[in-house]
Amino acid sequence: MTRPITVKHLLPLLFLPLFFACHPESPEDLLADVRAKTAMAQSISYELHEIWDNRFMGTADTSFSTVKLYRNEKPTWDYDYIKESESYDSWLIGERSGLDLHDEGIAIVRTEEETMANFQNDAPNFTISSAPDYLLGLPDWKFQCDTSFAGRMTKMYTYRSSFSQEDTVTYQRYEYLFIDPESRRVVGNRFIHFINERTNQVVSFWYENYEEDQLEPLNYVPVRNYAQTTQTAYDASRTKGQITVGEPAPDFVATTLSGDTFALKDYRGQRLMLDFSFIGCGGCELAMKEFNRPGFKLADGMKGVYLSYMNKPKEISTHYKDKGMPFIAIPEARDPDRMYGIYAYPTFVIIDEEGKVERVEVGFSEEFIASIEER
Repeated sequence: MTRPITVKHLLPLLFLPLFFACHPESPEDLLADVRAKTAMAQSISYELHEIWDNRFMGTADTSFSTVKLYRNEKPTWDYDYIKESESYDSWLIGERSGLDLHDEGIAIVRTEEETMANFQNDAPNFTISSAPDYLLGLPDWKFQCDTSFAGRMTKMYTYRSSFSQEDTVTYQRYEYLFIDPESRRVVGNRFIHFINERTNQVVSFWYENYEEDQLEPLNYVPVRNYAQTTQTAYDASRTKGQITVGEPAPDFVATTLSGDTFALKDYRGQRLMLDFSFIGCGGCELAMKEFNRPGFKLADGMKGVYLSYMNKPKEISTHYKDKGMPFIAIPEARDPDRMYGIYAYPTFVIIDEEGKVERVEVGFSEEFIASIEER
């Protein structure tokens, strides 16, 4: 004979919801659970939205791409991937990788050796460093607060991912990870660059149409009508000249932002400063902020020339619409960039009245800006 159920027996059940309400899941437990869940996924696909916020210029650049990841453990990374965007497609399948450069009509197909070297020299690339599995694998996340991100209430975690100092300039980067407790997945990431403790650049990206375990093994075929080459051959074709102080500056002809023809030889008898930069480069933006400072003027009647190897005319005119461009601007300056051996940005090249290289300065520094400013 069974005993009847009384209120006394039900009381513990009545208090169970209250018990769990008083013991909610901790942010650390949520992070651990999302890590484990994502690590079990055979494939991940999503649309990647990016905003590159240039605080000094008061503008933001955006980009969009689709990303497919399929687990395939190997020395380079644990996933094969294909990333497709308007300007380029990149891929890693097995031991090979490649890059389709849509603006140039070139398909780079790396050998196994080139693939390994590429990942050793440039690891992780942005496709990997923005992937949920990679982000969750970073060990130093610390919960900071509850906050809204990309239209969702999320848990935000953070850590300082890099710190370096060059002369008097200090560089720091902080990472932020956003996890949606409801869907139990990463919804986005943000990193902030600081130069001398001032916010230089804020980059945010988030995922839409995120799916797991919906893909077959990946296969990528380079665009058929593109000129196919290896990484070694491509680099050789872009072998950059080496400029030497005291030697003649390489001559070039280019079209300016206003549509005029710029010929370096036409400026013999006048000192020039070539500013090799691009939109979104932190040090480049710091330098341009100084050049746009009220009252700033280059010393000794020197004329400034801004050269961007990657930015199109519309991008430059839009980016500098409000602040103004104080120099002659040359968009898509790939040939001068190659001829002058530019390998880091910004790079400043001072050319004297005789057309010879007087000085080369790599990177932003307040000392350099002060040295070329009229007093």
